[in-house]
Amino acid sequence: MKYVSDQEGLLEKYLEEHEGWQEHLQNSKEFIMECVRKHKPQSVVIMGSGWLLDVPFKELAAECNQVYLADIRHPRQVRAMVRDYPNCSLIYTDLTGGAVTWIYSLVRSNRKTGKKESLKSFSFGKPELADRKTYLVSLNILNQLDIILLNWLNKFIKYPEDEINYFRKKIQENHIELLKPGHSCLICDHKEITLDKKNQVVSTKNPVYADLPKAERKKEWKWYFDRGGAFGQGYKTEFNIIALEL
Repeated sequence: MKYVSDQEGLLEKYLEEHEGWQEHLQNSKEFIMECVRKHKPQSVVIMGSGWLLDVPFKELAAECNQVYLADIRHPRQVRAMVRDYPNCSLIYTDLTGGAVTWIYSLVRSNRKTGKKESLKSFSFGKPELADRKTYLVSLNILNQLDIILLNWLNKFIKYPEDEINYFRKKIQENHIELLKPGHSCLICDHKEITLDKKNQVVSTKNPVYADLPKAERKKEWKWYFDRGGAFGQGYKTEFNIIALEL
């Protein structure tokens, strides 16, 4: 379903664009540590830990009794590093609330029977994480929950735009419901901006379909995701990032 290639591609993109990424990655790390030092949780879950590029991993391991890294797949290099930290654990979980398995089964069934099940029929669950007292960090994953799934689904089954958008909104709402005031923070890109070679805006897109939660504190910055134009077929791509302390 392209989860492996997408994860590996993200690291390749970082190596190509690391200068444009540094401010974004540092801002993400600083915001997380500001929240953790304020609330002083015993344990923290990073949802969407990936390559740990935007995770203040060593600082969290030093200040928290337990650090959990939650993702659908953990790269070999991350697995090796975590072994050196006895208070850090990996959680392998579907952060979409079960939609990965459901979409995969939906496509297999369609290819066998030709039947097309409505995306509105899926009932979202909650991912398996640590206990409720653990501080939750949703890290640059909110709109990624639906993108990989629906890009893969679109190769096999076509759905009307309103049904696709319904699914995007529900999967994001389900994720946001995990985040509780005083026990969580959210970092996500809320606007995608495409620019030409003269840095003129060609288009903007909002990848967040759900209402963002009310925040006690927020911070915003820009992520220069692709200055070379490889991602946008010759156009530059930037993201506006918002960080919310709930």
